[in-house]
Amino acid sequence: MEKIYLKDVSFFSSIKDDSKKYVTALNSYLFKHLENREYWKRCYSEKENGINELHKMLDDIRRRIFSKEELVRWFYKVKKDAEKEVDRILIEHEVSWGRDPAKINFERVGFLVGIFEETERYLKMLTAIEPSDTNKAHYSILDRLDALDEFYINTDNIPGYYDVQEDKKVKKQKYQLKNLDDSWNEYLALKDTTDVGEGFGDIKYHLNNYHGEFKWELIHIRPRAEIKQYLDFHFKRYKGANIDFLNHIEYRIMPNLSGYAGSDYQIYQLIIKEWLKEKRSGISENDKNYLVDTIISVTSNFLDNVFLHKKVPSENAYNLVIKSLLKQSLEHKNWSVNEESRGGTTDSPSKSFNAGISSRDFIILNEKQQHISAIECLRLKSVPVNVDKESYIQRHVQKIFRNEPIGLSPLFIISYCETQEFSSTWDKYVDYISKIDFGKYQHIECERDLKISPTRANLKLAKVTHLRETSKIEVYHLFINMNP
Repeated sequence: MEKIYLKDVSFFSSIKDDSKKYVTALNSYLFKHLENREYWKRCYSEKENGINELHKMLDDIRRRIFSKEELVRWFYKVKKDAEKEVDRILIEHEVSWGRDPAKINFERVGFLVGIFEETERYLKMLTAIEPSDTNKAHYSILDRLDALDEFYINTDNIPGYYDVQEDKKVKKQKYQLKNLDDSWNEYLALKDTTDVGEGFGDIKYHLNNYHGEFKWELIHIRPRAEIKQYLDFHFKRYKGANIDFLNHIEYRIMPNLSGYAGSDYQIYQLIIKEWLKEKRSGISENDKNYLVDTIISVTSNFLDNVFLHKKVPSENAYNLVIKSLLKQSLEHKNWSVNEESRGGTTDSPSKSFNAGISSRDFIILNEKQQHISAIECLRLKSVPVNVDKESYIQRHVQKIFRNEPIGLSPLFIISYCETQEFSSTWDKYVDYISKIDFGKYQHIECERDLKISPTRANLKLAKVTHLRETSKIEVYHLFINMNP
């Protein structure tokens, strides 16, 4: 007797065509009935027609949509509609206490299964040709999240990442998730009355149900501006490390949100990315712009009295002036500036080539005493010609990354340029930092000669964007002419 196969919805091959051997069991009810060969044949008899119908729909929709993103959203909508209709057909039969499964319209179910399978095949092909994404999570991040899943399962803390209503007598808070234990237990009870397949009752599916509930609640928040409040609610109540929750949202929730959000996915993606950036950096976009403007203003004020500062040609002395000006500028926001020693000396005669590399940097803290940025300073007498040879400039930029392991952005490098040809040295400097190898802190973009208001002939500004793990880090380079 020829074997028949029931395929789980989670597995589809992009290269192996074995569609004549299986029918996809879209839910547990269908799985139960399709073990009957007669019902399987009825279902399978219309599967090919469903596949052909999807092709007709696809030919029509291609006349109306123009981007891959729109096509993907359409595929997800068709797939979800097919699942919902199969659910409706089978659930209506179940709730009507139907004793005769033969009355189920298996032909219609098979037609919908054909649509679902062909849609899934197209989606798998689209995924297969997707270009490599440099912003995907490092495997160690995914392994860490998998390990956390196992920990939550083994400690009987299935909700894991989320704040869930525990007591039904206590009113559920606005952003809490409902407790899914009852529905899970009802699902498990099917084992006593229904033939179930291998893997039935795997507790990992219960954890996945909470992930689904979290996404479902997220896309129904109105106004959408409150999405950040929803994320904040669960972030503040998460009992693990903050970075784990942020990675969970960025690398597991957000990529799978498109099937829930449909055509609004890009809106949710934008809002969540803004929230992630604020949480990872500890600074909002407005505060970031304020900080950049403030440091530009401070260096401008330093330049106003540069001849006075040069009376004591010491990098430490310059830094103290910058620190004092910056401290005064940030006081009204209750931000502070700390000077963190890393050891070593500056202005040593033996280091006359570079006039002493500072071994100290400024740490900027917000009103909660959270580290939000850092500044490195150096005196510059020349720019190396050989970009392949390690230099003091390269070490300074790498040092600002090493000294703050959190992955903050923005960061700042202030150079006290002591050459006689300021403009040409600036051009050489920008060319140099655009070409040197920063190892694992590779730069991906350099914006040179950014506008400064009011314009200062003896102050230059550039922004270099580096890729650190999966995050973009902005480093602002300010160049002060010490010989105006």
